[in-house]
Amino acid sequence: MRAVEALRLVLAEMHAVTIRSTVSFPMVWETFGDGGRPVNEEEPAAAAQALLDQLAWWATALLQARNRSPYPAHA
Repeated sequence: MRAVEALRLVLAEMHAVTIRSTVSFPMVWETFGDGGRPVNEEEPAAAAQALLDQLAWWATALLQARNRSPYPAHA
């Protein structure tokens, strides 16, 4: 999680848009059962859905913006 937060700064310098929602598994030993499946499958599924919803929103928004006006990137 710390590496992801550090990369957000790098990506901002590259003019990339990041998504705040994540799918993470804190306390991994308590999160997964003996068969390797999450003990509570609803929580990671909801987190994944939130991430994918935001990704789809940004993809649509950026596509529309790019069609209206190219991004003025400077070297």
